[in-house]
Amino acid sequence: MAQESISINKSLLKHLRKQKAEKQEVTAISCHIGHRQYQNIESSGRTTTKVIQSIAQHFDISTDELINDKKVDDSLWYVTNPYFLTGNIEQGHYKAIGDITKRANCFHSEMNVRLSIKNKKQSKEITLFINDDEFCWNLRPVRLDEKIGLLWDELTEWQQYIWNDSLDELLYACVYEVDIDGEPLIPKNIKPQFMVEFNEVGDNKVNYKGYRIFNSDAEFRVSLSEWLDSLTYTNPPTRSQKGSLNMIYDFAKEKTKSITISRMWLDNSGKTRRAPWPSANIDRVIKAITDLKDGRRRWALPIGIGEAWEGQNIPSMTPEIVCNEITELPVINLTFENE
Repeated sequence: MAQESISINKSLLKHLRKQKAEKQEVTAISCHIGHRQYQNIESSGRTTTKVIQSIAQHFDISTDELINDKKVDDSLWYVTNPYFLTGNIEQGHYKAIGDITKRANCFHSEMNVRLSIKNKKQSKEITLFINDDEFCWNLRPVRLDEKIGLLWDELTEWQQYIWNDSLDELLYACVYEVDIDGEPLIPKNIKPQFMVEFNEVGDNKVNYKGYRIFNSDAEFRVSLSEWLDSLTYTNPPTRSQKGSLNMIYDFAKEKTKSITISRMWLDNSGKTRRAPWPSANIDRVIKAITDLKDGRRRWALPIGIGEAWEGQNIPSMTPEIVCNEITELPVINLTFENE
């Protein structure tokens, strides 16, 4: 009986092979498979459980890491930051990203904070402007050659994939004002708006019910406050890593009702684009919602600061557009049978 073919992360596989400085033929021999078969695995990203186990053993990682798309990059990066005269060699770029977001979150509500990102092909430059002060980080991948020493390296497909995830964090969950490669993320004449998306989840399916866009932050604040007061049950809200807030608020038979709150803007074609919503502000909103539902807070949610509500009728939190879009949730079975 033919073994079932399982998907693996081919970008990670290529990255691991490059770290070992191995040609495909060498890796194939070490994994006890043919050269052509290994080429097909790197190309298609699929193979059997037995081969996955051999590959994982060869690269000294777990099979889960190879299958689960675990977003960890432990390759070497040369990182300079504004606090030291010389740079450091670090595993991955996570510490630098953490330092940037932590400093931005400390000052985003009290001062004029702006983030500028130069997303070059092989090096990344991130500058945080706080009033008149500049704080700059430079990140670049390196590799260790046993004969020569440290050398500048090119981003592998895997490293670029991991970096894109960190870039999303900087663009959409760090500060309100961002420019990338010299261009503002949001055009100067555009005012971002809040968007609420409504979903029902059940029977391994996500049923997208629609969305609602609010004209101003103040309008959204009042609408959300009224809506929260009308609810008899909510799960504690949670923050995603990329500038959005999620909350389960009800159950319909065996389906879970939830909302996702984010910020957006409309381009010239009418298409919605993501807008930054700093995680520090989202955390304040989450705390306010939790305190409100627990009876510890009765004043306005920290949204739309400085904007007064001038409307007569409070907009409803029901979706403006009802959709029948249904997404099947994947069923993942990570249990390997003994060969």
